[in-house]
This record gives sequence, C-alpha cells and structure tokens, in this order.
Amino acid sequence: ENGEPFQVFDLNGMCLLLDVFMYLDEHAKFLANEAVNDQQKRQTNILSSTLLLDYFNRTSSEDIKNIPAAQAEIARIQSDFVFMSSNVHIEDIRKRVKAYKELDILGTEVLPVGDEFYTELYEADEIDSLEKLISERYGKFENVYHEILSTDIHVDIVVIPPNEDKDYYTLVTMGMGAHRMNVPDESGNRDIERAELIIYLPKDWQLEKEEEIWYWPLRWLKILARLPIKHYTWLGYGHTIPTGQPVAEDVLFNCMMLVDNGESVYLSEEKRVNFYTIIPLYEEEMQFKLNHDADALIDLFINEGIPYPPVVDKNRKNVCLEK
Repeated sequence: ENGEPFQVFDLNGMCLLLDVFMYLDEHAKFLANEAVNDQQKRQTNILSSTLLLDYFNRTSSEDIKNIPAAQAEIARIQSDFVFMSSNVHIEDIRKRVKAYKELDILGTEVLPVGDEFYTELYEADEIDSLEKLISERYGKFENVYHEILSTDIHVDIVVIPPNEDKDYYTLVTMGMGAHRMNVPDESGNRDIERAELIIYLPKDWQLEKEEEIWYWPLRWLKILARLPIKHYTWLGYGHTIPTGQPVAEDVLFNCMMLVDNGESVYLSEEKRVNFYTIIPLYEEEMQFKLNHDADALIDLFINEGIPYPPVVDKNRKNVCLEK
C-alpha cells in the first residue's frame, strides 16, 4: 500500500511467503472477476502463520497448552480468521495492522475484532449441568460432534443413540444457549432468552455419511443455533424458519418449526436454558401454521397418528395437503 514494501518473517523459510504469493494471485483474480476453473480452490479469506507457535515448538519442552503466550497466539490466529472472513474495510485492516505493530507477542493480549465476533462460551460448571440434564432426560451419550472452528458461539452436537426407551437417535446442540437472544421487551419473559435445539432421527439414519441427504439435520441444527446471532433476533415455541428450498434431494421439507418439549435447566439464578425440538415441515404445513398457529398444526399431527414430537421421516404424510 502506498508503495511501502510488504515484509514477511517466517521461521519456516519460504512457506509463508508462498502462502502470500498464492493469496495475492488468487485475490487479484477475484478482484478482476476473472473466470476460474471449477477445480481450483480459491483461498481469498485467510493467510496462515504460526510463527510464535513454531518458535515454542522448537525451543520449549513444555506442553504448548500450558504456555499463556502460545495460547494467546492461537486465539489471535482464530481472531484473524474471523476478521478476514468478514466484510472488512481497508480502514479496519489499517487499524489492525497498527495494533499488531504495537503488540507484545510474548504477552497474552488478543486483538479485538468487535463484539459481533466475540465467542460466547459456557463455563465449565454450566457444561456439566447441561450434560447432566441431557443424560437424565434423553439418555447416556459418548459421541459428541465437536465444532472445530467457532467464531461466535461454540456449537457441539451431542448424539444419544437408540435405546430401549427411545428407538431413535436424539441429537442435541450444546452451545447455543451461551448467547442471550434478543427477546423483545414486550414479551415480559426473560426466561426464554437462551435455548438449545433437539432433532430426532430414525435408528437407521446414517450419521457417518456426509451426503446432504444424511447431513441436513446436523446442518440445520447449526444454522438455527446461530440464526439469533446473525439476525439479532430470537427463537422460541412455534417459530417457523423457511429453508428457501428442499433440504436435500428427494426430501421435500422446506421449513423448520420449533416446539417446546418442556425441558429447561437453570445454569444460574438468571440464566435459564430451554430445549426446543425441531420439526421439519412441508410447504403446505408451514402455510397452515402461519394461517392458524403451532398448536393447530400439532393437533393435525396427533389426529393423523403421527407421534409427537415426530421422528424425522422424509416420507411421512403431509397433513395439510387437503387442508
């Protein structure tokens, strides 16, 4: 910028410099709106560097997890990823570069990226309370899909396998409730500001598969968990969220409805987390709910003999086709 040289110092020799060249080349193509081969993997949102971590790995025999400066560097790298993945302005970049020039990298300071990028997490004792409730109410579990990179909240998915009492999978989010949702003041209810989500899947559901026909329930758990943050809103009983298109090939659901299963846990006197079950809906069912209410739609499910809350069945009857 302004003719100033771009300098790179890398303990691994040319590795970072090559990253920079690749980044600049691909970013230039992107800015020039050049056609790019579909097989090319454009990387325009991240520039990797692990200088300090590399230094500690080379010079210290101590576990890197026990070195505060190393942990701060990891946090800074994650913060940089979030920063560069957002729609940043050149002025934001200038400020961040200036902050880096003034940073003591051997300290434990983490560069701020603004409140919208602050990662909200449960405390350790709060996680214990959640795990206890999940185990007692839904079943014992050993498998948890841990989120690798978390930019706002950390959303893990607990998997309770089919058992004698419940012949189906129960998937529960754990992390959504760390964020206090923007519940309107006129609701007069501060106990509905935090939530976790649940979806029930048949016992033959292939959770290990990555094809969208199997993965969409996990995808929508994560999407809905972050929706209140992205749109500064809230989710609660009876809310319907259109997916914009069928969730997967040969799966005609195009809306998610939240229903209250009556479960909640107080993590503190002022921090209550409510659990809501997700029910995938067809277009006609969504319209019926919008014209009436969630209770009326649930009554239709019950009248048609569909268990409530229903286990996901992509072939289930559409209860509103003739309504």
